[in-house]
Formats: sequence, C-alpha cells, structure tokens
Amino acid sequence: GSINLSGKLTGSEKVISFNRITGTAAGLRLEGDLEVKIDRSRPSIRANIAAKNGINLNNFLPRKSATFIFNESNLEHAFKPKYPNPLLHQALWPGLPQRLNHIPWGNSIAIRDKRRWSTSLIDFTFLNVFDADITLKTPQFILNNFKFDKVNLAAKLKNGIFDLYQATGKFFGGDLNLDCKVTARPRKVQYQSKFTLKRL
Repeated sequence: GSINLSGKLTGSEKVISFNRITGTAAGLRLEGDLEVKIDRSRPSIRANIAAKNGINLNNFLPRKSATFIFNESNLEHAFKPKYPNPLLHQALWPGLPQRLNHIPWGNSIAIRDKRRWSTSLIDFTFLNVFDADITLKTPQFILNNFKFDKVNLAAKLKNGIFDLYQATGKFFGGDLNLDCKVTARPRKVQYQSKFTLKRL
C-alpha cells in the first residue's frame, strides 16, 4: 500500500531520528518515534510505534496459490528421478543452442507450490546485522481467523539474540502472555518460547 507519513526528521553523523510520526503506511494508521544510531559497528534501531487501526497480518502473508519453489536447495530434488513429485522440471526449448539446453538450472521451470510456507530452512544470520529496541501497540492483531485484542509487544535485539520479552493481549476473552527468544550464532540457532492464557 501507499505511504503517507509526517514528522520531524533530524540527522547527524551519529544518529538519524524521525520523531512525532503520524500518518498511514500499508493501510495502517501509525504514530510514534524512530531512531537509528549509526556511530557503531552495527546500527542500533529504537522504535516506539502504535498502529491505531489494528493490524491484519493476513494482508502481509503470501497467498497459498501465489508461491513458487525455485532455489538451489531444490535442484537435487528436481532432477533426481528417485524423488517422487519433483518440484522442478527440465525443459528443452525449441531453437535454443544445444549448450543452453543442457544447463541444469538455467532451463528449469519453477512450478506452483500449493503450500503457503516454504520448507527451506530459515536463515537467522540477519539478526547479527543490527541491534534493536522496539515496542508496538495495536488494538487488534488478526492472523488467519484468530483475533488478538489490546496487543502490546516489546522486543530487543542485541548481538544476534532476539528477545520478545513482552507480548500481551486478549484472546478468546482471556489474558494472553507470550515471550520467546531466538539466538543466532554461527552454525547454531536456538529458539525457546512459552505462553500462558488465563481467565478464559
């Protein structure tokens, strides 16, 4: 969607700030402040954002019928006949020189994947690129057919450790409390989470 935001933008060689933000982005009515510190080895982002009209996450997720599979991890699966239901199919195009018709991945067709999510491993190394301290408030989150009301989120990212230390809201009339942590280290990723739902 379109972006129409206003606020006070300031910057220096150490920090860039966008304060008193108001307006809309991707259909969301937003208010808050944003600051990026650039005087260190990895940028540090601080954001305090409120989405006044709720967030429908379904609008930001891929449609089940719109995803395709085409990446290097699928090439073996694609061309080895022992695998059932190959994801990629080799194609010989009329008129192409012989050398081009024998490049394994250059003349392959990506087929439609009926699933919403890819089965490829998630690369969490991006968590080591920057640090962050973020809070988000919204009257409602919608995911699939589930609605979460009065949502408050607070998360920190430091040295590759993402800590969602506060996630509260109302779910089916009860009080939902969730926290999770992802640690992204070279060649090792750890994930842990817990949630409680009270007074249903």
